[in-house]
Amino acid sequence: MDRWVGRVAIVTGASVGIGAAIAKTLALKGMKVVGVARRVEKIQALVEELKLENPKGELHAIKGDVTNEEDIKRIVQWTREKLGGTDVLVNNAGCGILKKLSEISLADIRKVLDLNVVGLTLFTRDVIQDMKSRGVIDGHIFHINSVVGHEIINYPMIEMYTASKHAVTVLTEGLRRELRDMGTKTRVTSISPGAVKTEFALASGLPEEQARKVYDGIPCLESQDVADALVYALTAPPHVQVHEMIIHATGELCWKILSVESLVKRDHYGLRFQRMDRWVGRVAIVTGASVGIGAAIAKSLALRGMRVVGVARRVEKIQALIEELKAENPKGELHAIKGDVTCEDDIKRIVQWTRENLGGTDVLVNNAGGGVLKKLSEISLADIRKTLDLNVVGLSLFTRDAIQDMKSRGVNDGHIFHINSIAGHEILNMLGTEIYSASKHAVTALTEGLRRELRDMGTKIRVTSISPGEVKTGIAVASGMSEEEAEELYKSRPYLETEDIANALVYALAAPPHVQVHEIIILPTGRP
Repeated sequence: MDRWVGRVAIVTGASVGIGAAIAKTLALKGMKVVGVARRVEKIQALVEELKLENPKGELHAIKGDVTNEEDIKRIVQWTREKLGGTDVLVNNAGCGILKKLSEISLADIRKVLDLNVVGLTLFTRDVIQDMKSRGVIDGHIFHINSVVGHEIINYPMIEMYTASKHAVTVLTEGLRRELRDMGTKTRVTSISPGAVKTEFALASGLPEEQARKVYDGIPCLESQDVADALVYALTAPPHVQVHEMIIHATGELCWKILSVESLVKRDHYGLRFQRMDRWVGRVAIVTGASVGIGAAIAKSLALRGMRVVGVARRVEKIQALIEELKAENPKGELHAIKGDVTCEDDIKRIVQWTRENLGGTDVLVNNAGGGVLKKLSEISLADIRKTLDLNVVGLSLFTRDAIQDMKSRGVNDGHIFHINSIAGHEILNMLGTEIYSASKHAVTALTEGLRRELRDMGTKIRVTSISPGEVKTGIAVASGMSEEEAEELYKSRPYLETEDIANALVYALAAPPHVQVHEIIILPTGRP
């Protein structure tokens, strides 16, 4: 957090719950925090609590209503005059109302939309203008969204709240594009949690006794889990935009997700669950580990104390990585296994070898993938098979066999990773990528399907999809581009580094067992 120490964050809805956790966390990490709420006395109590934990933590309590435009302007101006201006805005204030659409009043509609959409938009507008006037080009806007911002859940009378959060999802992407076109490096991140144990149910209008029972018997996140996710996104390198994070409680029943680092030593993410202690000595299989993202992940896990099986057809490249690893950390354990993930017999052999020689698989990283640049009107059967067999079939078979191996050994806390793509969530505006996009949309569906299946099995095994935008790897050449064309492609746009994807994976793996980071969408800052 070094580059954020001494800089200024405004957190709305900071009196209780998620907002209070975020405000306290940022202050403890050295930021100057302005906590905004109508119940300002609760923030003042948090200020006293903070003084006991860290007297240097700076938190200012400001009374304000984020549905009131004049209050917003006053708070942004106060922050500029007293603290120098806003560098980070956390739009956390929000509410819901449990009313049928056939019975809802105008006042109820206004209450939800004014707080969740209008206030968020006005605060964002005024903070962006404040940043621009001060020449700040590396700020960060956070929208605390919800899983219901990505789908309509099967829960009665929540439709108006759901509609407001869908609007937040659209506003996040719209702001990203606007910031890109402005030429600024200011970033925007939507964080969409599932059920979090807060006062939300009571504030939605449920009687107190009923509100207390809402969270009984269901897996829930804690407010601190959301604060940790925000710190992860905030401390990502400036060229990395963590665009969307949807976070479940492990085993959560209803909802689906859509967009740390350290084991033995501290890293630049500095989160509550910095250490990977519980994964030291456990076993991970990483497919496509010879180059690019797979090599970065295999090396990262081995450096953090895991025993890693790197799988690739070009096994000599993994053997070279082993020598490189020895020079950095002689205790890092990486095994090179030759295999083709489109071959079922190879998959069975690798899973069996891992069990016989290392005790079995605890983590599977389905990284191997590829695509072809061919128009749908001209594509061959071989090209279709090549893409689907690698990106969908191989992933499904490796997942199946790893899950069966975990079950047979009584492993109840394993982790499956699918290295997906932004193309698994949108159709790229690039001719010839359609079959690749189709395969990655399939991976998105398989991730959610596996989450539900693992939940119904009663296991705490987790699944995470990581969907990067453009990453500088060999995929462009492997897809049919020449070296020159690939180089020109990377010169023409921003891109991520392979280590950025490895860091995202370590974040999700190191999250507490009750937290399932289901999807992380990561874009290069300024992506077209």
